[in-house]
Amino acid sequence: MNRIKELRKIAGISQTELAKAVGATQRNISYWESNVEINASYATKIANYFDVSVDYLLGLEDDFGVSINTPKSEIFSVEEKQLIEDYRTLNFACKKLVKQTIETLKSSSGTQANSKTGG
Repeated sequence: MNRIKELRKIAGISQTELAKAVGATQRNISYWESNVEINASYATKIANYFDVSVDYLLGLEDDFGVSINTPKSEIFSVEEKQLIEDYRTLNFACKKLVKQTIETLKSSSGTQANSKTGG
């Protein structure tokens, strides 16, 4: 299972638009969405277009880079699981905003930590 169609629908673009963006044909996109094997070059281009990993695109990992075969119960707290479930309900644009917000918070956390320690 790959996520090309899912990502394309979330982004609100047609197969033709995606094809133009990655230098493929609409027919290629249709085939790949039907789980016809995609070559690494196009998988990388499509993953980059949607700002996801190739493993996520191909359905080998979840939204957080965790292998699908790893039980989530071994990795996440109850609070983290709730955040994941909430995140999964968001559309593509909102997920991108969440990622940007997290990066901003991580940057500011480092600054605050240094100011508190006098560094």
